Amino acid sequence: MLEIEKTVSNSHLEILKAKLGITMSTRDNLLLHLLLSIREELEKQKNIKLDDERFDHIDFLIDYAAYRYNSKDNQTEMPMHLRYRLHNLLIENVRKKDVEQGNNTTQETSEQHG
Repeated sequence: MLEIEKTVSNSHLEILKAKLGITMSTRDNLLLHLLLSIREELEKQKNIKLDDERFDHIDFLIDYAAYRYNSKDNQTEMPMHLRYRLHNLLIENVRKKDVEQGNNTTQETSEQHG
């Protein structure tokens, strides 16, 4: 099992189904694939690691999956609220990496001088 598969739970699937108004399980494989695909795209292409402990990250994943599901047959532009949230995730990711690199640099410097 891929590491990414472990990060999409049944609760994510159930929330997505509720958002889309789907009550039957006939589309579960498609929806699960969509959640996994988006998660992998975010991690591998945009270098964004979602945190399942953060509701804003879970909500973004589900909202993005709902948008992709609803726009599968037409080429609609991503809604502004999703673009805004994606942009914020990208910025948050860059800041987090800067802080981590800054902490490593500070530790290395103190070790060299100590």
